[in-house]
Parts: sequence; C-alpha cells; structure tokens
Amino acid sequence: MLTNIDVTLRDGGYRNNFFFPMNYALAHAKSSIRAGLKWVEIAYRNGSFASIRDIGLTGRGDDDYIQAVADEIGPGRVCLIAHPKNINEDDLRSVYDAGARLIRICIDPRSPRHASVADTLDSLSIPGVLAGIAPRVPGVTVVGPAFTVRYRRVEGRSGFRNAANYLDDVPPGSVVVVDNGGSLECTNWGSLLTITAGIRGVAGTVVHGSARDVREIIDLGYPLFSTGVTMFSGKNRVELDRTQVPLEIHGTAVAPGDVIFADDNGALCIPLERVSEVVGRAEQVQQTEAGICRAVRGGCRLDIARSMFRYDQPWIDSSATGRAQL
Repeated sequence: MLTNIDVTLRDGGYRNNFFFPMNYALAHAKSSIRAGLKWVEIAYRNGSFASIRDIGLTGRGDDDYIQAVADEIGPGRVCLIAHPKNINEDDLRSVYDAGARLIRICIDPRSPRHASVADTLDSLSIPGVLAGIAPRVPGVTVVGPAFTVRYRRVEGRSGFRNAANYLDDVPPGSVVVVDNGGSLECTNWGSLLTITAGIRGVAGTVVHGSARDVREIIDLGYPLFSTGVTMFSGKNRVELDRTQVPLEIHGTAVAPGDVIFADDNGALCIPLERVSEVVGRAEQVQQTEAGICRAVRGGCRLDIARSMFRYDQPWIDSSATGRAQL
C-alpha cells in the first residue's frame, strides 16, 4: 500500500490550469487519507506556485487554505513544500498555527557544496558539524529534514529485546539521525533497515554510533553516514528510547526537522529556522570561490585573487563590493 505523500493539491491545478475548487480539494484530501496515504502536500505560498484566479485557494497555500485542509484531515497529515529562501522562522510559526506539521525543504544537493555550507555555518557562529561521522557509501549526497532517534542501553536481560521499530513512522524524504552516544560496541543500522528505508522513501541515515552490512548498503547506493562500523548487533544491547526528540552530537544540537546535509566530507546540521539565511549565504560563498578559481586559472596569483574577491568575507555579493569579474 502506498503510504507516503499525495501531491495533487500541490500542483494539479497550477500546472494544468484547470479549475480546482476548494470543495474538491477538501474532498480529495479526505479520500486520499481514507485510501491509506499519510500526508497531503501543499505548496507554501511564498514558493513558485502563485495564486491564479479560478484555481480557488489551492494554488496559494496560504494559512486559510492550510487550516481548511488540516480541519478536514487532521493537522498531522498536512505537508508543505517550500524553498528555504521562501520560508523563515515567523512563517514556520504561522503555518504551524494553521495546522501544518510536516515541511519538505527543497534544496538541490548539488548546490551549494558541503564546504560552502560548513564555512557559512562557521561565519554565523552556528555549531553545525556532526563531528566524527563519516560516509560509508562513497559518492552519495543527502539533504533532508531530520527524523531523530535516541537509543539507550538495555538494563538486565529478560527475554529478547529488539533494538528498535520506528522506520514505518518516518516521513518520506527525511534523514534518520540516530544517537547511540557514538558507541562502537554495537550497531544501530544494517541492511534490513536500509531495505526498509528505501521502500519507505527515506532519504538517508546519519548514525552517531555504528553500522554494519556496509557492502550490501554500498550495493544499494543508500546514503549512510556513521561514527564507526562493527559486526555486533544492537539486539539485547540497546533499545529505542524515544523518537523525534532533540539530540546533541559533540556539541551540535539536532532538533526534529532541522536540515541534514551530508556527503563525502561528512555531515552537517542546519537549524530549520536559519535554513534560508544559511543557504543564501552559502550560495554566495560558492560563487566567490568559483571566481577565485577562474582568476587563478587565468594566471592570477592566489593571494591577489583572494583579495580581489574578498575571501575574508566570501558571503558578500561581488556586485555590492565592486570586485572584478573575471
């Protein structure tokens, strides 16, 4: 059974330019949930889906529309899709009050680069590096909202103790962030969870702890990042404590919904309320470094190129500083 996201309310009327009255939108949302879907997706009002006359409210994604859909199907089933530049902390409060509980953030994993995001977080004094966590599958990149999972040790032995069952509740597109204290003693992720995650549409997994079955996971191409690798199972050693709770990994806070960005260089966490600011600045940092590279390839000395492009403050727009464009 399909149990992820129905997107008809997001783009059906807008892209196909047909009448999409409100009563149809509400009836469709309700029938979708009855059919077994877990979420109905709405484009956020500041995104690319502008209001069009005769599309009713379905092309706007404004608070009244969000509230109407949430009243019909329940707030826990309304998902918004938004670009990070078009949503801020005040917007998040507003759409939460209107009834949305899940947001899909649209970030192209190819841009900005991991290093540009890390430099941006550093420049804003935001602790974002998930230290000690390394890629287990080369060449993959994952970006998505954090679904947090916290483990605890099993105290005593009283029959079989399963490590955890939570993946069926993870929204598609999420990045599972597991905190087992960075332990190298037992695993918290393997091939069975990877196969299940792939079926459920989970974007990837970051483990503050250990994983196993690495060869199988590489063959599946699933984005996996962990502190270590070990053969010992978590069964009867650790068990699920709680999900969707704040975590702290080597001084970096990870809250449910924060944006995880991970690639061959490691993993980062961007606080959700700062995503727009971080992405915008990171894109400019990347443009600055591209300008320096062009200058060096053109024969310029590195120190001069860095000075020309204000490498000391690479987030400053070149058009605002009057630096040369090569």
